[in-house]
Amino acid sequence: MSHLNKLGIVVAVPRSGSTLFMRVMAGHSDVGVTSRHVLMGHMQPRVEGVSRTFSPDYQIFENENHPVFAIARQMGKTFIMSKEEYGNDRFTGTPALNECNYDMFPSDDVIRSVKPVFIFRRPDETFADWLARGWTDLDSFIMAYKTHLFTFERARSVNPNTVHYTHEYMIQNRDTQTKVFTSVLAACGLPFQEQMLTFQGKFGENFLYTSDRERRIYTEENPKGIFTTIRELTTISNTSPSYNALLKPEHQQRIGELMVDYHNLHHETLLQHENIQSRGGRTR
Repeated sequence: MSHLNKLGIVVAVPRSGSTLFMRVMAGHSDVGVTSRHVLMGHMQPRVEGVSRTFSPDYQIFENENHPVFAIARQMGKTFIMSKEEYGNDRFTGTPALNECNYDMFPSDDVIRSVKPVFIFRRPDETFADWLARGWTDLDSFIMAYKTHLFTFERARSVNPNTVHYTHEYMIQNRDTQTKVFTSVLAACGLPFQEQMLTFQGKFGENFLYTSDRERRIYTEENPKGIFTTIRELTTISNTSPSYNALLKPEHQQRIGELMVDYHNLHHETLLQHENIQSRGGRTR
C-alpha cells in the first residue's frame, strides 16, 4: 500500500478552525496529527529587513521515508492527518509564487490518494481574527481565501465526493459535530469514535513533530504556543470571541465577494451533512 493511502490532508486558511479540527482528530486511536509540511518545509526563519524566498515542500507526498511517517509508526498510529494551510504574507515569495497563492498539491493523483478535506469559516470573522493577531494585510487574506476556494474546486473536479464543511456548521452542537467527523473519517476509511469529541490528554504531546524547533513553535512560542486555547478546551465550544469591531467599512466591502462564495458553501454543507446518518456514513 502506498504511504499516500495512509495520509489525509485538511486544507484551510489560518484562523478557520483547523487547529480545533486537529484536536478532534487527535482523539482517534488510529490517527496521528501533524501540520504545515507543505507550507513550512522550505521556509527560512524570518529575519528583519530580509526578503524570504518561498516554494512549497511536497516531500510528505513524495517520500515514504518522510520523518513524520516513522514517528507515527513509533506511536502506533496507522493513519496521519496533516493540516496544510495557506500563509498570511504574500510578500514571502514573489507575486507569482508566495505563501498565499501556491499549489497545495503537486498532482491530481495526489488529490485522489489523500482525499483532502476543506474547512471554510466566514471570511469576515476570519479576517477579523487576523486583525486581532496583527495580520493587517487584506490583500494577503483575499489572495489566500481565493486560493483556498480555487484549490477546493480543483479537488472537487478530481473527486466529486470531496468533503468540506463550514466551521460555523460544525461547532453548532454534538449532532453536527458527529455528522461532520463521521463524514471526514469515512473518506479516510476509518470509523468515527465518540471519544473524539471529548478532549483528553495533552494535545501538544500527541502531535507528530519533525524537529524540536517545530515543537517549540507550537507549544511555547507565538506567543504561549499555538495550542494554548485548544489545550484549555474539554469539548468543542460553539462560542468564541468576536473581533468584528475591528473590521472597517472598506474591509467589509472588499470581503463581500467572498461572502457570496461562503454562503454557497455553507448551503452545500447543510445538504451534504444533513444527509448523513451519525453512525453509518453517507445514505445517498
